[in-house]
Amino acid sequence: MGRLLGLPYFLSEEALAEQKADAATIRRTRVDLDDSTEGNLAKDLQMVIAQRMQVRFDGHILRRTVESLDWKKEPLVSLPPYEDIMIVVKPTAREMEIISELADGVKERYVVLDFTACCSANLCNSVSASNGLLHVVSRSFYIDHRMSVGFARLDLDEKIPTFQTLEDWEAKKSTKIDTCARMCQHILTRDDAPAISVNDGAIFFPLIPIPALGNTVPRETKILIYQEFPSLGPLLRNVSPAHFHTLYS
Repeated sequence: MGRLLGLPYFLSEEALAEQKADAATIRRTRVDLDDSTEGNLAKDLQMVIAQRMQVRFDGHILRRTVESLDWKKEPLVSLPPYEDIMIVVKPTAREMEIISELADGVKERYVVLDFTACCSANLCNSVSASNGLLHVVSRSFYIDHRMSVGFARLDLDEKIPTFQTLEDWEAKKSTKIDTCARMCQHILTRDDAPAISVNDGAIFFPLIPIPALGNTVPRETKILIYQEFPSLGPLLRNVSPAHFHTLYS
């Protein structure tokens, strides 16, 4: 960043020598200490290095946080507080049967470890904990059973169908995709939609008030969805309320 800004120090031989010395110090720290203490000490060293370089940016960068105020002493950021909600969804019997069958094949090819902590955390029947539940650990990302958590099928070469009716979807639905689509449908109905609640892995969608005749409701809310497997994107769009408006009506 200092080089991009053209700050003289970061373009100097002194900065280059200091950078090499810092890297060597961190390497020695990792070699000399055991795993239990190496992480914390290396992090502390990196913090000291960053704070030393931070002085070089004095007068060049404006720092902004969620608590920053504008010239009127009013909050600079008007967004509501960020809230992280973990939702553990339970697969259907059909999904678990396919995932388990594929996992048996994966176990023959990859390292298998015991994840008893998964069950102690009450995640034994969750899609999110399928790796731990099935005792499968692999460095490979696109392995069969993980892909099937997104949409369960025994053969990944099998084309994912385009669903036309609610009955078709219910017969082969993906729990994760279904949950995501329902959440989108609820949240996008109106900006003041009642908050979704989660209890013991079950999701509850409060009833949304029907606007009075002639009244309009604000619909400015936007949703950003991160999907690990882009190949499942068309499926989510297929069953989303915008494309398949009868599915969740």
